[in-house]
Amino acid sequence: MAELDLDVKTIVIEKITQEFQTILNLDPETYGGYNIIITNERQFVQSKNRKPKTIFVVIKFLDGSKDLGQQRQPFAINAISEHNTLEVCQKLMMDFSETYNLIFEFSNAKYTLKQTMKNPTAVSNFSEVYEGFRSVFYLSGTFYIGVNSNPITGITIKNEDGLDEEIDFISAQMTYDMQPDGQPFYGTNNFNRTVAKIATLSIGFSMYALNTDFYNGALDTIFNLDNKADINKKYTLVVSFKSGKTYSVPMKLASVNNVQELRDFPATSFAFVR
Repeated sequence: MAELDLDVKTIVIEKITQEFQTILNLDPETYGGYNIIITNERQFVQSKNRKPKTIFVVIKFLDGSKDLGQQRQPFAINAISEHNTLEVCQKLMMDFSETYNLIFEFSNAKYTLKQTMKNPTAVSNFSEVYEGFRSVFYLSGTFYIGVNSNPITGITIKNEDGLDEEIDFISAQMTYDMQPDGQPFYGTNNFNRTVAKIATLSIGFSMYALNTDFYNGALDTIFNLDNKADINKKYTLVVSFKSGKTYSVPMKLASVNNVQELRDFPATSFAFVR
């Protein structure tokens, strides 16, 4: 695996600039007439740019790391709000974090990009800029830039009862296990010539315990209150990958594991085997 030879900071600045501009374009009712000036590490507010509807966004790069095939670049954004108010800048920062948190992007053939970020917070509401006051909002996040990968991008579950549901999974797992037969019928001083005896494909995923047809149907099966549940029920899992390939696999529900803690949303893991 070759190391990434990328200008990560330039990628981050260009990406954030595009994302802010997209937000402005999608909501002209809120952001019409507003201008955003995005700079790297510092901002000197010049008198020619002190228009009331100008928002300044300063991108600061924090300590990152570079590994084989992946670079991790934390960042922080300080946004200086419009003149004498904060509502538009506050909404802009919230829209940015909600829209682009946990986003994977595969459009570039050279690398895969993932970004995560926290919600913004106001760190100052009375920063004097020329003849008025502006608020300052702070937001932090991380860009993960790695080699072009081929992850699972979608899982849809179907069955004979008409179920056809796309799963909003938190995580996904895939395991292929082949049991070898060592062919122990050779004489001494020979090497084994292993052949495949049997193979098993299992696909699993974790999801929030949502009130959906699939989730409720799985509960009916495992609790079997009316003694009519079919543990041999056939499902079809349609698994899509970033490469564009899709596999439709007949499978059986093998295990369900639910974990609930008071402070978190309940999550459940499902495993299917072929």
